[in-house]
Amino acid sequence: MLSDIAVRTDGRTPAMMRQMHMERDCLERATGSARWEQDRSVVYAAVYGPMEIRAGKQDTDKLVIEVVVRPASGAPSSADKEREVTIRRALEHVVKTAAHPRCGIRVVLQTVSSDGGIDAILLNAACAALIDASVDVTGVLCASSLAVLPGVGVVVDPTEDEETAATATATMAYNFRGEGVANENGDGGLLPAMAAPEAEAEVLTTLTRGVFSEEAFLEMTVTGRDAAAAAFTFMMEAHDRYLAAQEAHMTTGLTARIEALALELEREQRGA
Repeated sequence: MLSDIAVRTDGRTPAMMRQMHMERDCLERATGSARWEQDRSVVYAAVYGPMEIRAGKQDTDKLVIEVVVRPASGAPSSADKEREVTIRRALEHVVKTAAHPRCGIRVVLQTVSSDGGIDAILLNAACAALIDASVDVTGVLCASSLAVLPGVGVVVDPTEDEETAATATATMAYNFRGEGVANENGDGGLLPAMAAPEAEAEVLTTLTRGVFSEEAFLEMTVTGRDAAAAAFTFMMEAHDRYLAAQEAHMTTGLTARIEALALELEREQRGA
């Protein structure tokens, strides 16, 4: 159980995540796009497709997923190439690839700035962009970052300074399926069925670096799931707000067109 006492340099408790912000449909030429921000860690994600691809790259049985990770500056590093493989493998478990044989999608992830937790933010941004592109998925991919700090223990959503000081770090990704259920706090938020205490979340990816005890790892798995569930709740609420705004915009536009037609008809009747 993580302490609720603020012991981190930025005033957060070990279990406290930084403020999340998400914007979807933010890039004009992409099929789907999203911007994910947690304090000074910011990523843009763009999805292109599903679309036809060259015969040499096609898979006759399923959709081919290509992931491109671009750093904030300079050329992609070996770590960025590793991220591309990790993210692609995670997305292959979430996207219904059998629905689009011989086709492909391209997921481009651009880091704008990084201050820790970037692996989880890349994964969350990718999923948000897939949803914006209306790609068929089996669930919602959400990830969390963790670190083990000397004298503090496991903390959620570490900053870059905390990652540097940590004896170990981890990124955990989950696929949340099913209908949302009221969470145990009773605050009106929704948790996916697989994130409920009585159900096991589907683990997609667990990346660890450094040295940690078995007890610390078990604490990271529980804390990581809870943090990913919080990201899921945030993502679904952000999508609901986007859809409500789109519906309001469409209703306003339709009302304006009806009023204009009524006015034109009235003018025609007066002229007659």
